[in-house]
Amino acid sequence: MMKVRLGFITNSSSTNHIMMWKGSQYDLKKFLMENLSVFPTESDGYNQKYVVEKGEILDAILSMINNAMNKEAIKEELQNRLERAERWYEEEKERKDSWSVDWAKEELEFAKKLLNSAEDKDWMLEVSFGDNEGDFAGGNIGNIMDYEGRLININEDGFSYTTEQNR
Repeated sequence: MMKVRLGFITNSSSTNHIMMWKGSQYDLKKFLMENLSVFPTESDGYNQKYVVEKGEILDAILSMINNAMNKEAIKEELQNRLERAERWYEEEKERKDSWSVDWAKEELEFAKKLLNSAEDKDWMLEVSFGDNEGDFAGGNIGNIMDYEGRLININEDGFSYTTEQNR
């Protein structure tokens, strides 16, 4: 069975971790350190136990810091994402397939949420963890952050962290 997601096609699972923050590009480390307790460190799956240290997750995310988007790039990226989601939602409504309409509506609402969250942020970083695909694929970190880290949700002054599953 093929799974579809806006932006790319996948037949595996991954979870996008989307962080937005105020300040300098390198302030992300401070925000992550303040919220280190949210990171899971183990997961059971496929008859195997995966274990990592929180510092390994922090290092993995921070290794991607040069991919962070500044305020102008965030606005363009998220506006494009919203437009794609709106088109997809309208197409699915015309097809009248309730399952795909619901899925498209979910993506549309998520795009709106991201755009709203970005209004007062200076930087955004999206890192994908997965069982076989993503920036960090397979292995302990990929599996733990895909399956156990998919529910991380932080929304505090100056920092937000949310996830999106690619199934």
